Amino acid sequence: MHVALTDPAGAIVPGSDRTVTFDGEKETWLPAGAPRLSDPINVPVKALQHIAVSIFYRDKVVPAAHHADLIVAPGDQLDRLEMQAAHRERGPGLVSEVDVLRDVAAPVIVAFGDSITEGAASTPGKDMSWPQQFAGRLAADPRYRGWSVVNAGMSGNRLLHEGFGPPALARFDRDVLAVTGVTHVVLLEGINDIGWWNKPDSEVTAAEVIDAYRQIVARAHARGVKVVGATILPYKGAVYFTPEGERMRLEVNQFIRTGGLFDGVIDFEKVAADPADPARIDPRLEPGDHLHPNDGGYATMAAAISPSLFEARR
Repeated sequence: MHVALTDPAGAIVPGSDRTVTFDGEKETWLPAGAPRLSDPINVPVKALQHIAVSIFYRDKVVPAAHHADLIVAPGDQLDRLEMQAAHRERGPGLVSEVDVLRDVAAPVIVAFGDSITEGAASTPGKDMSWPQQFAGRLAADPRYRGWSVVNAGMSGNRLLHEGFGPPALARFDRDVLAVTGVTHVVLLEGINDIGWWNKPDSEVTAAEVIDAYRQIVARAHARGVKVVGATILPYKGAVYFTPEGERMRLEVNQFIRTGGLFDGVIDFEKVAADPADPARIDPRLEPGDHLHPNDGGYATMAAAISPSLFEARR
């Protein structure tokens, strides 16, 4: 594994490349399903700095993880500034986390959700998901120096059943509680459970979605982590929209707002809904699938988040 800084065009900055070691060795073995922490690397970075992590696997690897923009090439090309015979793919990320030493103590906010948190339908490589745009807001304001936003969205994710990866309840410890220094979680999950509510072996009710929320909050609070609930966006017109599912979504959102479970609430539904038809996303904020926001929709979501939700309370 190598790590390097990249310039705005995505090219490696000359002289910034570092070899990553594991217990002093250049190679390591990854047990199936287990993380591997590397040795520390001396590479100064700034807020929102992009880095390139290059990995050579001797064996086939198919991780169930947050999707990322990958450059794939044959063989071991770790020492190259530009890989040969390379092509771009969007697939499961091979690095689950980058820990950075900070000189100030500050919140670490994990955005936990599905493809709408991951940033599906946003412009690739432009940091336009709502967690990335919210991180940009924080980085531009000196009051929030050192704050971190971690995107733990996973396309197709559901609370209670397998999607394109483990259910949210199954991956919560790995993807949230194991994040170094985590202080807060923004929970935006449930649309895929609701969308597929009547799928064989995947039936759910609004009460079961809410019970999953209770489990997540209880597990977070046991570790001293606060949970901010986010209302589920409208989805009328999406491939799996049903009137029954819409009634579930409204019931779940009402609970998020008024149930008293969460340490704070972000009303994404309110800012994303079409004023002429609140059951669907504002057409100006989505690309045409009636489910995922576009870049502007994600910007609207990021603008709806108050940093005061994450400030320490006496």
